[in-house]
Amino acid sequence: SLEDKQYVPVLIELFGRYMDKSLEHCRRNFKMLVPLVQVNQAQTVCKILEGIVPKEHVRGAPPPDKKLMEYQFVFAATWALGGTMLVDKVTDFRTQFSKWWVAEWKSV
Repeated sequence: SLEDKQYVPVLIELFGRYMDKSLEHCRRNFKMLVPLVQVNQAQTVCKILEGIVPKEHVRGAPPPDKKLMEYQFVFAATWALGGTMLVDKVTDFRTQFSKWWVAEWKSV
């Protein structure tokens, strides 16, 4: 589970690396269909992660793979942030967000 002591340092690192910059960029450059406060978006990342990270630690299993955790985090963050973007006849903020994310975070 996400409360497992092995996951906590990895998640803290990932939140620090991705969320502050992403939340600020989204706030300044994109419009949301339904405006959300930043803590709500961070909570959505956590909820998505709860659904994809294994619930039980199997005895003898290896520690969490950091690269896999990063991929899972990126999946959760792109949906939590990009899923709320406004798409209308004039502007597609979802596509703009996707392009920004790919350009900004080239390592994943």
